[in-house]
Amino acid sequence: MGRRSNGATRGHASASVRRVVCTRQVVTDHCTFSDSVVLMIEHRVLSRHQVLALSRMKDMPTRVGLAAFIGLTGWYLAPSIWPVVWFIAVCVGQGFDRIAFRRVSQALDAGPMPLATKIATTASVGLNALVYSAMALYLWLEGGSAGQVFGMVQVAGGLLHVSLSLSDVRAWLLSAVGAHGLYFLGLPAFGALSLGRPGDLLIVVGALLYMAHLVLAVRQTRAHTAALEAAEARARDAAHRAELATAVKSDFLATISHEIRTPMNAVIASGQLLSRTRLRRAQTGHV
Repeated sequence: MGRRSNGATRGHASASVRRVVCTRQVVTDHCTFSDSVVLMIEHRVLSRHQVLALSRMKDMPTRVGLAAFIGLTGWYLAPSIWPVVWFIAVCVGQGFDRIAFRRVSQALDAGPMPLATKIATTASVGLNALVYSAMALYLWLEGGSAGQVFGMVQVAGGLLHVSLSLSDVRAWLLSAVGAHGLYFLGLPAFGALSLGRPGDLLIVVGALLYMAHLVLAVRQTRAHTAALEAAEARARDAAHRAELATAVKSDFLATISHEIRTPMNAVIASGQLLSRTRLRRAQTGHV
């Protein structure tokens, strides 16, 4: 019996871990959850970096598929072996990224990341961003005007993605933004200074304005997230207080019911005993 009960308990615990309470809209295997709020799983709490790690691992096929499209576009604009080499490098980088972030997502507690894990994940984010945006460099040099525009839009998209998805972990955000920004600002600056195209400096100005808007968007996102978390904390506190009030009320009613019922039993019993004796008419009416 003891072994059966222990096995049943373990089975119930493993089943309960799968019941996840989610609060935002990033899809995982078990539920929908966010890269910016704490995920509660009955006996386990996932920190923000663990939620982001799960989300990043989940989105890896999407990133690889997008890289395939970008590689085909790069090959169409400037046919050579380099878009194929670039796509292979992206796939290898995504494999290393999955290994690095798996350690974060599988951690058993929500405490701070070990230093080695933090360094590995930050380096993985930065290197993958460098490899991803390298296609922009190829198109800037070999793809003509259409390739330059496509390359800048590609890097702008990468900047937007990492700014919104990694905003809760500063080290990861700075690593990715720094890598993308190197191409985003460096390519038009290179065209202006080395290729004798001073008009490209206007592209640098536009890129700076774009990045300034991203900074504002990240700050607003963080402020909204903090407000949501504060509201959620207040709601949990109010629910806890309501549960305490309900428990106190139940205890009070149970105590009062007991205190009233005990003397009433004695009164009723006394009345029943009196009713069995000779009583005058007025006494019988009172009983």
